[in-house]
Amino acid sequence: MTAKQRSETNVESAADQRRIGNLQAMLAHLSNYPADDAECVLELKLPLSMLAAIMLRSAEARTTPQSLVLDVLSEAGY
Repeated sequence: MTAKQRSETNVESAADQRRIGNLQAMLAHLSNYPADDAECVLELKLPLSMLAAIMLRSAEARTTPQSLVLDVLSEAGY
């Protein structure tokens, strides 16, 4: 690895650590101040087969796809 590559790796690592620290601070804030938590839109590109499976499972559970995904995420600890 060249000196330039090592330097770029160090810069990327420092940036990653800052992002992680910022996200941890945001989660701590939202945990302490739940009123500040807001619904956000997350746009994902999924394979059609996965979307169809989500829609099928939500129909079987008599719920919405959004509720199903939120339940699965919650059960996974998110």
